[in-house]
Amino acid sequence: MTVSVEPTVGSTSVMFKYKLTNDSSQTVWAVHSPTVSVIPDGGRKSGVVAAMAFFPVRRDVNYVQPPYETVVKLEPKQTVEGSASMQRPFNPYDDLEGDKKVALPSKPTSIRLCIGYVAADELPAGQPGGLSSDKWKMDRDIGYRLQRKFACSKPTPLK
Repeated sequence: MTVSVEPTVGSTSVMFKYKLTNDSSQTVWAVHSPTVSVIPDGGRKSGVVAAMAFFPVRRDVNYVQPPYETVVKLEPKQTVEGSASMQRPFNPYDDLEGDKKVALPSKPTSIRLCIGYVAADELPAGQPGGLSSDKWKMDRDIGYRLQRKFACSKPTPLK
């Protein structure tokens, strides 16, 4: 999987127009959601990641409906386009009020977009489920367990 981006870095926001391409020989389901979580970039001390991914589901909370992510199916060699935007200063990923905040670098110098995906042949029956005739969802707990890799763009310098 590869992701290429056209970044727009402003003083109050960052926007990525992206193309996600499945260059593997297997069908995958990728997160394709307007929700982006900002987390520290483990590979770059002063960088951050805009993550469209499956995050763990809390077990100490009763959900009205199971938490899910919007996903898109990508056959081999297929490409999907989308966009993601984040307000600056970045708000780090957090789960619930009162939880320990995720610490981001005080002055991040780069940002990259990372998109999580799972192999279609590993999914249990009933996943993904339909939201409408052309939109799909995958339960976060299943996606998180099966998400093995991420497609990440090259870092974009922040001004």
